[in-house]
Amino acid sequence: MDSDLFSELSDLEVLDLSDNEIGAIPEDAFKKNSKLKTLNLKNNPIWRLDCSITQLLNGMTSINVSFENVIGFDLTCATPIEWAMNEEEIIFKNANNQNELRYPKMKFKNLRTLSIWRNRLHNSLEIVDMLGESIEDLNLNGNILGKIDETTFHGFNNLHSLYLSETNLSFAAESNPFEHLNKLTHLDISHNNLTSLNVSLLSKTLSNLEIFLAAGNRFDNSLGIIQSLGSNLLLLHFSQNIIGALNLSTFERFIDMSWLNLSDTHLEHFDVNPLKVSTLDISRNKLKRLNVNLLSDTLNRLHEFCAAGNYFENTAEIIQHLGSNLNELDISGNYMGTLNETTFEQTQNIQRLWLRRTNLSISDVKPFETLAIVLKYLDISNNNLTQLNFSTSLVFENLKVIYLRENHLTQLDGLFKHSYPKLTELDITNNQLNCTTYLSMVRTEWESLNIIGNPCGDEDRTQSTTIAPKTSVPPSSSIVSYAVPIGVSALNIIIIVAVVVFLRRKKSSKSSGQMEVSNHSNGNGEELQPEPQQEVESNPEDHIYEEIEEPECPYDHLEFGVRPMPISTENQHYQNFTLVNLDRGTRPQNNGENRRFLDGRREMLPIYNESTQD
Repeated sequence: MDSDLFSELSDLEVLDLSDNEIGAIPEDAFKKNSKLKTLNLKNNPIWRLDCSITQLLNGMTSINVSFENVIGFDLTCATPIEWAMNEEEIIFKNANNQNELRYPKMKFKNLRTLSIWRNRLHNSLEIVDMLGESIEDLNLNGNILGKIDETTFHGFNNLHSLYLSETNLSFAAESNPFEHLNKLTHLDISHNNLTSLNVSLLSKTLSNLEIFLAAGNRFDNSLGIIQSLGSNLLLLHFSQNIIGALNLSTFERFIDMSWLNLSDTHLEHFDVNPLKVSTLDISRNKLKRLNVNLLSDTLNRLHEFCAAGNYFENTAEIIQHLGSNLNELDISGNYMGTLNETTFEQTQNIQRLWLRRTNLSISDVKPFETLAIVLKYLDISNNNLTQLNFSTSLVFENLKVIYLRENHLTQLDGLFKHSYPKLTELDITNNQLNCTTYLSMVRTEWESLNIIGNPCGDEDRTQSTTIAPKTSVPPSSSIVSYAVPIGVSALNIIIIVAVVVFLRRKKSSKSSGQMEVSNHSNGNGEELQPEPQQEVESNPEDHIYEEIEEPECPYDHLEFGVRPMPISTENQHYQNFTLVNLDRGTRPQNNGENRRFLDGRREMLPIYNESTQD
C-alpha cells in the first residue's frame, strides 16, 4: 500500500478497506486525511498495529481491525492513553477525546512486541499480566510500575528486550525480577532513582546483556555493576551515576563494545586501557586532563566524542590525537583559545562540531577550512567573539547550520551564498548586529533562511526569512539602537527608553519570535558602543562556565524503544530495532532504518540493528 494513496482525498470521512490483503500500513498513509471518521480494516492480514493506525485515535476516527494476525502493537503515537477491560476485550481510549480501540483479550496474548511508551499509566502491571509467553519486546518506558519481583515477568521465556525507564521502578527485597528471562539481552532501567543493585542476585541477568541503559539512578555500587556485565556488552549508558575512580582494566573485557556514555559520573580520571568504542561521552566530569598517550588508540578510533563541561588543560592535544573516523565532536565548556589552520588537520571528516564556551580566539573561518567539504553543523556560541570574517576561498558545500549566539558580533562579513550554498539556519541571538547591514545581507544572499534571534523584528522580515526561534530555550533580548535628538534631557531619555521597551515587549507578546529591546544610544544621537570585554585569563578553571549552565552533548539524552518493522508482509518477516531519540519530543520515524535525531534536526544515523525471522 502506497503512503500517498489517499493524499488527494482531503475531505475523506469514511474509508472501507475490508477484505483485502493489507498486511501493514505506512505511517503517514492518512496524514492528509484529517476529516477521516471511520476506517474499516476488517478481514485483512494486518500483523502490526503501529503509529500508522493508532495515531488515528488522536483524531475522531473509529477503527475496525481484525486481530487474527497481529503480533505487534504500538500505542506511542496515541498518547495520552487510558484503558479498561470487560470479559472479552481490552479497551484503549485516547484520554483527550475518548476515541477507542477494542482489543480481544485472547489475541492480546499472541503479541510479540508491545509499546505503551510515555502514557503514565498507573496500572501498567495489569497489562503485563495479560501478555503471553510469545512476547519478545516490551516497552513500558514512562509508565508507572513501582515494585516488581520474580513473578512480574514470569513465563516470558522469549523476552529479549525490556524497557523500564522512568517507571518509578523498585525491586522487592531479595528478588530478581529477571531471573527467568534467559533470552534477555536489552535492558533499560534508567531514570528510576535507584541507589543500588543487588549484584549477587542479578549477576546472571547482567552477564547476558548486550545493551544496558542505567542512566540517572545515582548508583553507589556502580563499579560492581559494571564488573558484573558480560563480555557480550555492546552498549552501556551509565550517565548520572556515581563512579569516581576507574581501574585500568574496568572495560577491558568488553571487546565488542561500541558505545559508552559515562557523562556526569564524578570521574576522577579516565585512565583506562584502550577501548574499541566508536562513541564515547565523558562530559560533565570536570576532568582536568586526558592521558593522550594511554588513550591514543581509543581517541583515534572514535566516530563521536563528547567531552563537554570538563576543565581540560590539554584540549588542543586531545584533538590532535583524534582520527579521521571522527564525524562528531563536542568539546564545549573546555578551554580552547586560539585555533589555527592545522587544528583539525587530523579530523578532516568532522560533520558536526560544538565549540561553545571554549574561549575561542578567532577572527575568521580559516581554522575550519580543512572541514569545508564535510562540515554540516557548527556551533561557536558563547565565546565573546567581537569579529568573525566568513570570507573564504573554499566552498563549505554541506554546511547547513551555524550557531553564533551570545557573542558580540557587529557584522557578518563574507557570509555569502556562493561560499555557503546550503546554509538553512543561522542563530545570531544576543549579538550586536546592525539591523540595516544585516537586512542587506539577507536580501542580497538568501531567499529563505531561518534566522534565530533576528534583531530587526518581524515587521522588517524580507522574502521568506523565518524569525521564530526553533530551539527549546527562547533567545534572550536582541539589541536595536535608537537615535535621540540633541538637547533632550536625561529624564526625557529615561522616559523614552521606558516607553520603547514597554511597547516592544507588548508587541513581542503578540508575535512569537520577537525579541525584547534595549536602548543603547546617548543624548547626542550617537550609538553607544559596547564596553570592551575584559581579556579572559587562560586558566581553564577560572573562565566562563561556573555561572552558566553546563553544556550537554547533543546525543546525551537517549530514549530507547522497540517497534516492529515489516520486511515482507507476505511471510510476516519482521525486524526489531532500537530507536534513539535525542531531540526531547520529536518521534522517530518508522521508515526502515534505525534513526538518531541530533539537536532537534532530522540529521540521522544508524545506531543498532538486530533482525529476526518468524
